[in-house]
Amino acid sequence: MPRYVITSSTELVGAIEESCRQVGGTDMKTAQYAGQVFCTMNETASKAIAAKGFLIRPISRISTPKGTSKELFVAADGALTPVFSSAVLNSESEFYQARNSFTPPLLGKGWTVCVLDTGIRKTHRTLLDKVIYEVDLTDSGSVDDVFSHGTGVAFLIAGGRNEPGEESGMAPGAYLMNMKVLGDDGSGTTETVVLGIDECIAVRKFAKAQGYTPSHPLYPDAINISFGTTDPRDPLDPIGLAIKAAAKEGFIIFCASGNTGPGKGTIMYPASMPEVIAVGASLLTNGQVWDQSARGPNLDGVVKPDFVFFGIDIIVAGAKSDTDFEVKAGSSFAAPCVAGITGLLIEALQRQGVIGAEQELSGEDVIELLASSCRLPEPTDTKSNDFGFGQPFGATPAQLVATNDVAPVANMSATIATMGMVMKMITMMPKF
Repeated sequence: MPRYVITSSTELVGAIEESCRQVGGTDMKTAQYAGQVFCTMNETASKAIAAKGFLIRPISRISTPKGTSKELFVAADGALTPVFSSAVLNSESEFYQARNSFTPPLLGKGWTVCVLDTGIRKTHRTLLDKVIYEVDLTDSGSVDDVFSHGTGVAFLIAGGRNEPGEESGMAPGAYLMNMKVLGDDGSGTTETVVLGIDECIAVRKFAKAQGYTPSHPLYPDAINISFGTTDPRDPLDPIGLAIKAAAKEGFIIFCASGNTGPGKGTIMYPASMPEVIAVGASLLTNGQVWDQSARGPNLDGVVKPDFVFFGIDIIVAGAKSDTDFEVKAGSSFAAPCVAGITGLLIEALQRQGVIGAEQELSGEDVIELLASSCRLPEPTDTKSNDFGFGQPFGATPAQLVATNDVAPVANMSATIATMGMVMKMITMMPKF
């Protein structure tokens, strides 16, 4: 029998659940904070629910965007050597300098991100002791990452250590919550995604009830969503309602723009929503937007994405083994980079007294702060549907080439190191 999601603008979840039970609905699951009930029922029962005034819709599928994956040669000493190009971003070599422009180094301490994805291989050597909460919302029966997508996303947020020669993500001092909402084939449903978002809200509410502050590891601060679907342009769409509930609860939500570009209006959902920070993918070699990175505007004419970041040909942890690494490409891997960097930014702001030690920022605050560090390629000087506000923290490689500095790959460290300089200017910012 078909499976449906039932919502109501007037009734609470308990009343929806009881009504479903009365008409013969089975296998019910509730998203308490998103105000939705999922259940299996026949056509007669679905019509009876609709007749009661409830909004009922069939469950739809959702999956990770199509990207690319390339193999690495691994030498006997464990060194990683790309088989196809030298222009591969090893996040450690670039962001190590930026983190260490502060004393002590910025690590993203006090920053916890919920990763809604295909699971995480938490035993990977770069992710040991990083995952502090996990739940499987799929029918795979395991929180582990078989598809090898969520592990790479998690790595880019918080993987590795802040040590020379160590492959690492953006904020190696941050923590992760593994919300497995996509199965072992890389796909999930409206139900698994909504239940995952609802779980994030539940954990945050529990943390508040325990008296935990935002810097506590078990207090989730942000959500990363590196998948999407076609925008339904529906104010009552189940995923949209769940996103809005999470934003209202105070989550900062990062979403991959999708890999459906380069046409205008190709931005995926939920990246198209105003409540999220949408991130497209840029190229390491010249800083331009990746051809397949999805563009705005959204269906209401809102300019999207909000930012772009390196997401093409970057080294990430893989799920094949505890020492596996892969080269990945796609907006899926740009979004977690910005999620991790936001943790560094907030730590820097707190350390400099720009915001309170336990003060939370909204998604709008984060967009404003990150946008202030962006530079767009000439001649565009306003937010665009290709770049958004641009690439956070300094010039893009393309701008370095335009000013005849040096070859972009050779100067990449200087490009990213500007992040440290920008952060040191935060003492001049108005206090939030």
